[in-house]
Amino acid sequence: MKLTCKLIIDKRKELWNKDHDIEKDKVFVEMVGKKFIEKSAQGKILRDEVQDHPEYLIEMVFKLVNKEQETVPFFLNAVQMELLGIINADIEL
Repeated sequence: MKLTCKLIIDKRKELWNKDHDIEKDKVFVEMVGKKFIEKSAQGKILRDEVQDHPEYLIEMVFKLVNKEQETVPFFLNAVQMELLGIINADIEL
């Protein structure tokens, strides 16, 4: 199976929803970083995807501190996704 940014994001969400463990998330993000900088065809594919859609990088590696002062992965919400859809559609015109 070809590794894509979307697959990485889905896997990160799955792991987070299962464990809510920021240390496991840190390990996952480090593995993503290593895959991303690989001098391989797969690394290039991921870099090209992020170049075309920089928002993927947010969900693959970013973290934030939530209202409860907990460090959590940054996943875009529905409104943010809708806005990005509009922006990306305009870019593609």
